[in-house]
Amino acid sequence: MTNFASMKLLLVLLCLSQIAIAQTFTTKNSGRASDPRTWGGVIPSSSASITIKNGDTLVLDGNITMCELIISKGGTLTFDSIKRSTLTLHGNLVNYGSLIRKPSALYDSIVFEGVNENDFRGGGMEVMDTDKGLWVRGNGMINISGNKKTEWLNLKKAAKAADTSITLNHIPQGWQVGDELSIAPTNSPSVKDHHKQFDVRKILSISGSLVILDEPLSYDHPAVKNPFTGEYYTAEVLNLKRT
Repeated sequence: MTNFASMKLLLVLLCLSQIAIAQTFTTKNSGRASDPRTWGGVIPSSSASITIKNGDTLVLDGNITMCELIISKGGTLTFDSIKRSTLTLHGNLVNYGSLIRKPSALYDSIVFEGVNENDFRGGGMEVMDTDKGLWVRGNGMINISGNKKTEWLNLKKAAKAADTSITLNHIPQGWQVGDELSIAPTNSPSVKDHHKQFDVRKILSISGSLVILDEPLSYDHPAVKNPFTGEYYTAEVLNLKRT
């Protein structure tokens, strides 16, 4: 194991340990994440658990790693309008307040690292460490807006594994080279792990409704016939990139 891999593993273990529970930081004032004054003088380490307190706004302004993040009722998490930001979490993001991202030319992201679907337990509305992700609780609000863009479309026809292009049923608005697409699975339930057969690819080029992909598809995406109407339904294609 490389030193880099060892460090990442150690960070994850710290977040899951009792030591990490004691290493908590709460915002002292509204401000940027990179500003020590936001934290009362000391910027939290990447293994810390963070709470944005009532009345404070934390502005993400760069690449920031946390163990977990809690946005209290009345607290706000937002993104810098000038500097691209990536928030990496090894645990949950629990939002009782506001998560806001306004349209921008920047590409910001929230990454949940080390997610293992096999650990999923399903606690309903109860926050569980095993079900890592974004939780919205109480009167929590998410307002994430990007520039105007078609969110998703269907394939015009079935797609097959090894295809290097897809044709959409309409011409999308705002799709660009480099955008990341997710093509939903449509295989029969009789196919093993059919529900996991998402193809995630980037746009290499686009002309009208024809999209050239950066890599061949890994799975078939057949058209599915509605037994009652005789209509055929094709896979949804979601554009995952927002700016």
